Amino acid sequence: MRGNEARELAIYMGDASVSFQLEGLAQGRRSGRSPSASSEGRETLCLTISTAHDSALGIPLSWRDEDGRKLEQQLTDIIIGMAVAGEHLHRK
Repeated sequence: MRGNEARELAIYMGDASVSFQLEGLAQGRRSGRSPSASSEGRETLCLTISTAHDSALGIPLSWRDEDGRKLEQQLTDIIIGMAVAGEHLHRK
């Protein structure tokens, strides 16, 4: 972690460094639905790999909180994405 707000994040795999950002996005009321205490004012987390912007990897490079599936529940997919991005960068 680096930066004044610790927003510069990276993991190192051998020679490759995979940079990513973890952002909190404010989420207000959703139109067309009645507001609930759990959805009003809640923050949505979004994790994006910022090092490898290559769609040819065939894997997602961004994940976010979804209805019924928080970011924490997607950790396996995130780790796999970071490992593939790291290997891709190493081979480049």
